[in-house]
Amino acid sequence: FYLKNRAPSAISYRACLRSGLDDGFVDHFFGLDIVAYNAPAAHTDLLKIEEQRRLPRRAPWREFILFLPTQSFELQISDLRLFAA
Repeated sequence: FYLKNRAPSAISYRACLRSGLDDGFVDHFFGLDIVAYNAPAAHTDLLKIEEQRRLPRRAPWREFILFLPTQSFELQISDLRLFAA
């Protein structure tokens, strides 16, 4: 994925691919934390599918999730692109 963001105060957060299963779901976090600060910043990351042993090859549904900070924050996401191959 590609993301462009900005925040008045520096924050970090994480991205995850959630795969639905018949009995629940399984999360796979991307390797890098996303950092936003008081200037436009771009972030890219990827999941190497062949290295994800717990990632189901087929799933009824998938979600791209951003796990944001639990304290008060301000964040602007100006571009978010998801890619699949």
